[in-house]
Amino acid sequence: MKKLLLVILATVVVIAGVRVYQTWASQQNTQTDVSGQIVTVSRGSIAATVNAVGVIQPKREMALTFKNAGRVQDVLVEKGEAVSRGQVLATLEEDDLERQV
Repeated sequence: MKKLLLVILATVVVIAGVRVYQTWASQQNTQTDVSGQIVTVSRGSIAATVNAVGVIQPKREMALTFKNAGRVQDVLVEKGEAVSRGQVLATLEEDDLERQV
């Protein structure tokens, strides 16, 4: 009977100790010192820069075919420039075309 009473008393002391510790720990977390800067809120633009590494894939890729073979004299568009159907992209040297006739 004394052993049972001693075990019950020890259990109550352990449970009470755990509760006291939990209460103390939660108070320590809420009393943290928060330092910062107080500013007035205003509307405006946000400037942001994003740096990334990766591979850029075109939406569409087209193979170019010509009616006549020859040397390219001039390329009329820049790399990455948007083009439309029927737009002249390059011209061929006329010397080679005259020889083919």
